[in-house]
Formats: sequence, structure tokens, C-alpha cells
Amino acid sequence: MRHLFLLFLGLLFSTLTMAQQGSIVGKVTDKKTGDGVIGATVIVTGTVQAAPVDVEGNYELKLDPGTYDITMTYIGYKPLTFTGIAVTAGNKTTLNGSMEESTTSLKEVTVTGQKQTGTEVAMIQDLKKSEVVVSGMSNDQIVKTLDRDASEVVKRIPGVTIQNNNFIVIRGLAERYNTVMLNGSLTPSAEVDTRSFSFDILPSSVIDRVLIFKSGAPELPGEFGGGIVQVYTKNSVLENSGSFTASGWARSNTTFKSGYQESSHSGTDWLGYDNGRRQLPNTAPSYIDRSLSGEALQQVGSSLRNEWTPRLTTARPDMRLSLGLNRKFELGKTSFSNVTSLSYSNTREQYDIERNRYEAYVPSTNSAPPFRLYSDRRAVTSSRLGIIHNWQARINDRNRIEFRNFLNQYGTDEVVNRTGIDYSQGD
Repeated sequence: MRHLFLLFLGLLFSTLTMAQQGSIVGKVTDKKTGDGVIGATVIVTGTVQAAPVDVEGNYELKLDPGTYDITMTYIGYKPLTFTGIAVTAGNKTTLNGSMEESTTSLKEVTVTGQKQTGTEVAMIQDLKKSEVVVSGMSNDQIVKTLDRDASEVVKRIPGVTIQNNNFIVIRGLAERYNTVMLNGSLTPSAEVDTRSFSFDILPSSVIDRVLIFKSGAPELPGEFGGGIVQVYTKNSVLENSGSFTASGWARSNTTFKSGYQESSHSGTDWLGYDNGRRQLPNTAPSYIDRSLSGEALQQVGSSLRNEWTPRLTTARPDMRLSLGLNRKFELGKTSFSNVTSLSYSNTREQYDIERNRYEAYVPSTNSAPPFRLYSDRRAVTSSRLGIIHNWQARINDRNRIEFRNFLNQYGTDEVVNRTGIDYSQGD
């Protein structure tokens, strides 16, 4: 009971103390416009007791009874001081102020810098300014997704699909109707007869932003029906950094299984190119026609290597490696930055295919006689090497030199073992 009584007295005393306070209220306005000075501060001169001005310019400063000197301050305005303002208990004293802009002129301040195009704010600004239908992703957004390469990044953009990490489909239109540009230049195709770009050779760490245009514009190539993918890589960095990733995966019908077919490949196949082993011999003519005699034709045939029998191995897991290095340094008054990326992948896939062809339908027998019945076992070993090496030299605030390099090396080794019956030849 004693403790409860003391607590009651404390609450009563604090309530009476609060009731004995008064306050100064009013509005702070701009002398020229009459609008409220949002963010101004009303302070008791020489103390830390203060009250902020709200969005309407109003304020309320609670004080104990007494006489105070009050100052209204804000950046860019002359301080406004009032002396001898009396505050009585339980009452509100009205004090309005009209502040005048300061006539003090500041010296010119010049701020220079390079625009960061990979930020989320910069991406939103670019999309708002665009006069065409465009969507995209910035580097800030890419970092949050933890995607490994450009193929995973592009698939997140609405209306875009990537098939086999190469073929891009935009709004349902296949790769032949779409265009891919890297840093403003048309990209090389990874296929001979198909327009494709290996998006998986670009690690996400070197991507500055990705834009997908779905309508035409004067500055864009006109050879597209689905859209244009513009990928921009980093060319300048703010700090030194490095990254390395390694990943592997297995295919249920291939990996760790014996009987995987490979040709007698060269020593550089793992880099995606042949060292000359598959070239025709020097004795082979540029072309063969019917005028070539049987003996000469036999000599040409015997000069070729016998590659008709593939070697059988155990398929290893697929592998992917990625290395990224960003460097920045100063040389005199010139600022240099370098972005380097190295990516490598090696994949193996083997599967069976049934290829059946039939003659025309025969109504009398209610069937179609077979023409060719084939069973194929197809194995494809792919190696891909991608290198990006970009430099930027910032000479001064108005001049900079950029040096961009991009290498995409892609090679496949394909073996098809076909068995079956050719009814048309009786074989």
C-alpha cells in the first residue's frame, strides 16, 4: 500500500507540473510569398529548447511560465528574434513570424562526376524519358537476384524467354525476329545458320544494365519484329573487387554413364576450337567431280583419317567457371579503371532419337509402308569461352577514352551413331 501511495503521488505531481506549462504557438511565413517556411526551427535563444515548423508553417513550443527570447531560423533566411515573450501557465501565447531571405551570396561551387547508369534510380529515369516501349534491369536489381549470367537476368524481364541459353524469344517471336546488341554493336551469332547470341558467356558481375526495346525508333536497327536486346557492360568501377564462381550439374540420361560417344578430338577442343586435326589433307583437291578417275578418287579417300568409329567414354559432369576482376588506379591526373571477366563452360549431352519415315498411305491395305526406320544415338560435347576486357581512362572532366574488347569462342563436337533399315534401298 505504501508503494502504491507513493506512485499515486508521483503521477499526480507530474500531471500538475504538465498542467502548469504554457506554450508559444504561431505561424512562420515567407515575407515575399506568404507561404509557410517548411522546416524552419523556433528556438529559445541560447538554449536547446526548440520546436519544428510543419508543412503548413505552424509550430507549438511548450515552455514553463516565464519570459523568453525566441529566435526563428532556417537555411537561406535571416534569423528572426523576438525578445520578452511572456508565457503563462495553461495558456497559449501567439507569436507569428515573417522571415526574409538572406541576401548573402555564395561562391560558385562546381561538382563534377560520372553518371552511374547501373543504379535503380537511373534505370527508372531512362524508362520514363523513353518515347518507345522499353523495359529493363539495372545492375542494382541484378545484384539482388543473385543471377549468374545474362541468360538468367534477361529471363526475368517480362515477355522474354531464353531457350538453351542462346535463342531468345520476345513476345512469342523466335530468334530470327529479334536482335541482340552489346554496348551498341550487333553481336556475333553462336550458330552458323541461326541468329543467336550466347547470353551465358556474360557473367552478371560485368553487366551494367539490360534494356529490351519492343517498338521501333530512329536510333535502333529496323530488322526486328519481336524486340531488340541491348546489353551494356561495365566500363568503369568505383573500387577494386574480384569474384570467382564454380558450378557443376549432372544430366540424368548422360552424366556418369558409360558409352558416351566422342570423336578423336584435338588437344584444343576443350577451348572450343580445333588445332587443325580436322582439316582436309593437302593432297585433297578443292572439289571432286565425276571426271576424277577411280584410282585418283581412291587416293583421296585413303588420305583421309578413319573417323567412322567413335571412342566410348564415361561422361563427366557439366562444368562452369567464372572469374571477374575490377581494378581502379590513378596515374598522375588520369584515372584508370579496368573490368575483366573470364567465363568457361563444358557440357555433355547424349540422347536417343527415333527417325521413322513412311511411304504414301495405301487405302487397300489401310497402312503406309515404311520408307526408312532409323535409331540414332546423338552425343554433343560443347565448350564455350568468353572474355571481356574493358578499359577506361578519365583524362579530365570533359574527356575520357574507352577501350572495349569482347571474345566469344564456341565449339561443338557431335557424334551420331545411326542404325536401322532403309527399305527404299533394301539395306
